[in-house]
Amino acid sequence: MNYQASTNTSSLMLHIRSEDSKGGKDPSHFRASIDPQSITTKEQWLVHLSSAQIPYTFYQLNKYNDTVVITKEDGSDVTIEIKHGNYDIEYFLIFVTAECKALNLGLSFHYNEPSNTIEFTSNQTLIIDPTKNPKCPWSHLGLRKGETFVINSGIETTSNGVVNVHTINSIYVRCPSFAATNAIETRNRGFSHILTKIDIQVEMGQVIYYNSSMSNHNILSQQPTLNNLEIRLTDADNRLLDLNGQNFEMSIQLDRINRYKEDFEKYIPHILRLIENKESGPQVPITPGEPGIVWSEYGINEAIAQVDAMAINRIRPPVEPLIIPSVEQLEDGEK
Repeated sequence: MNYQASTNTSSLMLHIRSEDSKGGKDPSHFRASIDPQSITTKEQWLVHLSSAQIPYTFYQLNKYNDTVVITKEDGSDVTIEIKHGNYDIEYFLIFVTAECKALNLGLSFHYNEPSNTIEFTSNQTLIIDPTKNPKCPWSHLGLRKGETFVINSGIETTSNGVVNVHTINSIYVRCPSFAATNAIETRNRGFSHILTKIDIQVEMGQVIYYNSSMSNHNILSQQPTLNNLEIRLTDADNRLLDLNGQNFEMSIQLDRINRYKEDFEKYIPHILRLIENKESGPQVPITPGEPGIVWSEYGINEAIAQVDAMAINRIRPPVEPLIIPSVEQLEDGEK
């Protein structure tokens, strides 16, 4: 479908400030009610993110990956809780080493920069069991997520993966209100509410800027709803980002798809039969035209009423009279 060819100049620009949200205190989950008459929901719309300014105030180490449970030789568990924040690897290891010392765990860490791994040293055998670690910062520790890791007693044990302290690489702008029909996500193996994905290319404390030149993707929305607008800023796992009280701004553009003539072409034979049949269809004025018939606006509306009654809801009358082939031309075409 060439949407450019079938889209007119009718569009809406929606300017959003998260501080105007009417639901909850989390700036990354925006909810607001907008005049429902602002948009005709029975039309199709192309929606894209025009611009955005999002403060990089969320943490890479947060409530989703802030706990390490370590099983000791005697079968008991020790829990290390990590303070939320953005760490480089050196500061992270200083923090967890101090926690291990406070817990008398006898575990120390060394970062191997050439291999980007961590060397673990312990005075007893320790186990990091994935079944006990739903919130483990695996990549900060240089470990493979979901694999049991054993730290051997008395010898240096190298992590089975590499270090990555930047676990959130992108911001996913999700808009459930727009009911996208052309965005698919592998995470849920189906249609997605993702409006766009914004790469993080700045340092903590700076502002993440986005403009439409960074992506030309538009989501196709059959029934956008603005009277209950919802926007969510999440990570790749669809978990809300905590902006720590800071607000974002963005502008979303909605372009109406004018596909009237394309839709009418599908139903021309049926509508013609309705008009020609005195018993089942309305009598409507028609004007001779070249090369076929020109329906007046009145005639088109009458025909649409018949088609709508059969639940063909996407047809809408064009602004100007539509020239269509005559019955004879249609029959010749079928032959």
